[in-house]
Amino acid sequence: VSGLNLASRQPGNMYPLPGSLTGELVWRGVGIIVDSEDREQTTALYPGAASVLESGVYSTLGVPIFFGEKIIGVIIWDSREASIYNAHHLDFAWRVAFQIAGAIANSQLHQAVQQQANEQETLAEIGRIISSSLDISAIYERFAEEVGKVIPTDSISIGIKNSDGNTLT
Repeated sequence: VSGLNLASRQPGNMYPLPGSLTGELVWRGVGIIVDSEDREQTTALYPGAASVLESGVYSTLGVPIFFGEKIIGVIIWDSREASIYNAHHLDFAWRVAFQIAGAIANSQLHQAVQQQANEQETLAEIGRIISSSLDISAIYERFAEEVGKVIPTDSISIGIKNSDGNTLT
């Protein structure tokens, strides 16, 4: 995120796609120019744009970012100037999206590989912890701590099926 400080567009925020321009970009896979001189009409089309419009934005340009056949993101430009974007800007936006797609896909792949490596390391440590004692109560806290590195939790419990087949302990 660069430029206007829009509360609805901050790094790390999740954006719901239904009712948003972003959703249109992702679902339709086309570039869009929106001129919001008629704010009621724009909000009716894209209810999710209300906070952006309230910040003084009048024009928006957006394109999906494709990697192969898959949409991996979107890039959106906003301006407080009405009717600023045209077909030339849209064409250039597509070229920008194409240019950055490989770097984004590579970054996503790197993150996925790193996450998988971290999870494998955690599984190995869980194996070491579990095999270190036959007394589960002696190792339970260390086990829970390791599992918590991958699965966020405030509580974890293990139930062992009793011989009656109808209860856990």
